Amino acid sequence: MRAPLPPLQPVPHLQRLLAPEETIIYTAKLHPLFGWPWLLGGVLLVGLSLWWGIFLGLGLMVLLVYALPFKTNEIAVTTHRLLLRVGLFQLRTEGIGSVQLEEWQLRQNLLQALLHTGCVTIKVKEGRDLRTVVLNKLWHPMTFVEALETLQPNLRQKNGSQNGQGGTHG
Repeated sequence: MRAPLPPLQPVPHLQRLLAPEETIIYTAKLHPLFGWPWLLGGVLLVGLSLWWGIFLGLGLMVLLVYALPFKTNEIAVTTHRLLLRVGLFQLRTEGIGSVQLEEWQLRQNLLQALLHTGCVTIKVKEGRDLRTVVLNKLWHPMTFVEALETLQPNLRQKNGSQNGQGGTHG
């Protein structure tokens, strides 16, 4: 049984980068448990503020640090390319064309598979060199990989001929 997918999340910063004929196929989100120690710490500090009010401000700041990556990180697969806006305090925005996508790798352990999270590593061709883009703690990473495959059908053939499947799995 397949888990329900999260709806396409709004990607306002990336939406402005779309070409007129380009549409968004899939938007990747961070898993809600991304940064769970920050969430737990913030909730505990806010809880302590019931006895000691000084902890309220500190707890709210910790919760803000937890929420910041969910607001700043945007990942979208469009009909033509992969658009990324990633980072916490230093944001990097880039578009990776379909011809630049060399290969991908999905890593997840048993717990991550049960929670529908994982790490996707993408090899990007830049001239003669390969650069690695690592996307940690993605929610529904397999669906993200499927969206990448529709963006670059040649990627499926290349990876399939190397290891008999749709990509390289670690």
